[in-house]
Amino acid sequence: MIGRQFLRSFVAGFRSRHPHAFRAGLLGGSSLLLIWGTPGIAAAAPAAPAKVNTVAAGAYHSLFLEQNGTLWASGRNSHGQLGDGTTRNRNRPVKVATGVRTCAAGDHHSLFITRDGRLFAMGDGRHGQLGNGTSRQATAPVEVLQKVRAIAAGSGHSVILRSDGTVWTSGKNWYGQLGNGARRNLNTFARIAEGAKEVSAGSIHTLFVLRDGTLMGAGCGSHGQMGSGRRQNSRSPQAIATGTRSAAAGRTFTLMTGNDGSVWAAGSTKYGQLPGAGRQDRLSPVRIFAAPSAAYR
Repeated sequence: MIGRQFLRSFVAGFRSRHPHAFRAGLLGGSSLLLIWGTPGIAAAAPAAPAKVNTVAAGAYHSLFLEQNGTLWASGRNSHGQLGDGTTRNRNRPVKVATGVRTCAAGDHHSLFITRDGRLFAMGDGRHGQLGNGTSRQATAPVEVLQKVRAIAAGSGHSVILRSDGTVWTSGKNWYGQLGNGARRNLNTFARIAEGAKEVSAGSIHTLFVLRDGTLMGAGCGSHGQMGSGRRQNSRSPQAIATGTRSAAAGRTFTLMTGNDGSVWAAGSTKYGQLPGAGRQDRLSPVRIFAAPSAAYR
C-alpha cells in the first residue's frame, strides 16, 4: 500500500513540472484522485465552414465560400494559394477573407471577388496569373482590379469578366490562351473582347460567351477543343458556336449548352467525357444530348 507521504511528494513534484496537467487530491485512506486537463478550460472544436454555397478546386487545394461571404481554404499551400500568409499546407480549412461573392482556383493560384466587385488574387505568380504587375507569388490576397463580375482560373492563367462586359486575361500564354494575338506571358490584365456575359478557363484554353449567344475561344486546340475542324491553336478569339447559353472548359475539351437545352461538345473524348461521341477527338462541335421535349422545358 502506497503511503500518504509518498503520494504527496509525487503529486507535488509532478505538478511543479506540469502545472496544468492535472488536479490531484487524496481521498480516504491512501486513494489518489487524478483529474486531467486544464481547470476551467474546455477544448474548443476546430473552426470549419458552415452553410457553404460555392466551392472551387485547384490542382491540390480547395476553396469554400459560405453564404455569409466568408472564404475558407485548405490543402497544398506551396505557393501561398490558400492566402493565409504562409506556405504551410493545411489539412483543416483556414479563414481567408470576408465579404466575398465568388471564387475560382487554378493549379496553384486562387482568385476571389468581393461583394463590391473588387478582384483579389493569391498564390503562384510565376507566369503573371495574379495580374498584379509582378511574377512573384503572393501568400496573402492582393487587390488587383475593381468592377469585376465573374472570374475563371486556368492552369496558369486567369480570365475575368468586368461589369461593362469586357473580357480580360493574364498569365501563361504559351498556347495563345490569353487571346491577345501573341504568345508572351502577361503579368497584368489585358482586354481581349467586349459584349460578353460569361467566362470559363480550361487548363490551357479560354472560353467566353457573348451576349448574342456566340461562343468564343482561344488557346490550345490540339484535341479539337477550339471546335474549328482542325487541331490548331488560336492566339486570338474565334467563334466556336452560336445560340449558346453557357459553356465550360475542361483540360482538353469544351462543353456548351444551347438555348434550346441541348448539349454540345468538342475536343478529346478519350475517357468518355463526351458521352456518345465515340473515342476519336471531335474537331467540331457535336451534339451529345438532344434538346428536351417541350413538356420538360
